Amino acid sequence: MKTQALIVIFFLSIGLSKSAVASSDIVRICHGSGGYPPYHFYPEQVTKGSMQGATIDILKLLFEQLKLDYEVKPVPWKRCYETALDARSFDIIADGSYNLQRADLFYYSIPLYKLTPSIFIANRVGLSLPIKSAQQISGLKLCANRGTNLKGYGLNQSNISLITFSIKNGLEMVKRSRCEGFLSLKEIVAGHYLIDKGKGLPQGLKAVPLSYAKLWTMHLMISRNAKNAEHLILRINQAIMRLQYRGEFDKILQRYQ
Repeated sequence: MKTQALIVIFFLSIGLSKSAVASSDIVRICHGSGGYPPYHFYPEQVTKGSMQGATIDILKLLFEQLKLDYEVKPVPWKRCYETALDARSFDIIADGSYNLQRADLFYYSIPLYKLTPSIFIANRVGLSLPIKSAQQISGLKLCANRGTNLKGYGLNQSNISLITFSIKNGLEMVKRSRCEGFLSLKEIVAGHYLIDKGKGLPQGLKAVPLSYAKLWTMHLMISRNAKNAEHLILRINQAIMRLQYRGEFDKILQRYQ
């Protein structure tokens, strides 16, 4: 009898957990409006409204699994972050990288996908491969987009020029020998060429992963101030695990490669 009672309590607790988040409220999700292909981006010649991409498809599948209504909006990153922080306008930030400081403010989901820190160089640049330490590239004239998290590349700003304003601009700087190497994420660069229907990197350039650098994990960030946040992150993580185990996320990501 004692065992049966424990089983009943267990299933009741699951039911309460589900009912705590299965309300009529819509889960409000934001992501940056600048575009992060292939994960979220505007279709060709569209500059407003909803975006498309792998993360958008993952959210649709995930919330169908959760049987929860949701809405997702592209807004400037700063506004997305600040209004999700206190759950004023949004409950969740999509496509957020892990950060120890943010971990005190948000619940992080299981990683949705990973990104590869890389250097893009001209074929003519003599560089010993693989790149196993930051010292191997520290002597190069490097450039990166403004706002790049250089710690993720194991480097600091003192020897890097933050003069480029886009991926295409950075690659063009390398091609014109204004920089010897451009720092970016392999999957994001590939995503830009995917949406532009390009065939790949400009001729004469190549991508080299920085094998010493940790892969960036990308997550859903649930505001700790969101309604029933603890129950929501529990259910989200359970659903992500099921979908990943069945290979559903891989199928979506492969469509954008």
